[in-house]
Amino acid sequence: PLLAQRILSINFLTNGRQQLALGDHSREPDAMLAPPRPGSEAVVKRYVMGLRVFVGLVSGIGGLLVLNAYFPGGFLTVRENVDIDYARTMTFVVLTLFQLFNSLNFRSLKHSIINRKIFGNPWLLGALVLSILMMIAVVHLPPLQVAFHTRSILTSDWLIAAAVASSVLWAVELFKVVVRRGR
Repeated sequence: PLLAQRILSINFLTNGRQQLALGDHSREPDAMLAPPRPGSEAVVKRYVMGLRVFVGLVSGIGGLLVLNAYFPGGFLTVRENVDIDYARTMTFVVLTLFQLFNSLNFRSLKHSIINRKIFGNPWLLGALVLSILMMIAVVHLPPLQVAFHTRSILTSDWLIAAAVASSVLWAVELFKVVVRRGR
């Protein structure tokens, strides 16, 4: 359902700036207190792989639900009389927002975002704002709509997209709590 240029634009909007900003992020306060990783231990821990799979499932299910909710003839219907490009645009917006919300999750793999200063990394906030502005341009500026086959979406649909995409933030917070209690 998503066209190739939309998939590429999701990557363009969500990769690069956020990773650079996270790379500039200050390390965990207790990072130097932890003992070195044993040489026999995998570089990517099971926890991190589990988290990546979990995020993929949450994002994938959310994206599919939104696509179905806006797809003409879908089993869930949010908007009547919309075309397939509107459904694709909503899916594009939700998948992009999932990634942007998720970049907030990865400021710390152990600690809750609630315990971290949200505005502690101005580079990340700037990257997020820039990505959101670029996404709004792709969705609402006519020349970019032609290039990316998007449609302008209603303000209420932006709010729905943000609410659905923010679920990754809360789901990962729950994941971190479960893992912390299991250790």
